[in-house]
Amino acid sequence: MRLMSDNKITPRDTTMTFTCFVLFDMFNALSCRSQTKSVFQVGLFSNKMFLVAVTLSLVGQMLVVFFPPLQRVFQTEALTGHDLIFLVCLTSSVFIVSEVKKLIERTLKKKSYGKFSTKAHDAMEVVYYWAFCPPVVRFASDRSLRSLWFDRMPNNTLRTEC
Repeated sequence: MRLMSDNKITPRDTTMTFTCFVLFDMFNALSCRSQTKSVFQVGLFSNKMFLVAVTLSLVGQMLVVFFPPLQRVFQTEALTGHDLIFLVCLTSSVFIVSEVKKLIERTLKKKSYGKFSTKAHDAMEVVYYWAFCPPVVRFASDRSLRSLWFDRMPNNTLRTEC
């Protein structure tokens, strides 16, 4: 492994770390679109604003990594295709684990339908939201941005999709 082989932080180390955080956040945001349904049930392309936000985030990250003026500012360097494939495989794990968790929860819920109160279910949704939804969404000062991810519906039930 080339990272930190000489105990000095290189531009490549910075780039790999920064890109890793951005990709983890994008995959996490994708998995947070629904707390119970698979993203494939919700629809990958059903929320246009979400797609715009993710696309702009990824384009911005690629500019920081591959555009020389931004490389100087952020002290990054261009990554190889192998590096990008490695990072996508690593960071997609948060999405895969979340999808498997949702599948298991849906299966268990079908088997134990009616055994748990809706208040307990609502409490678990709030815990899940605070634990797994991206911080930028949780602490956004703009109410409309927060409502893209999580809000209460008029009948006072939790909306768990965006």
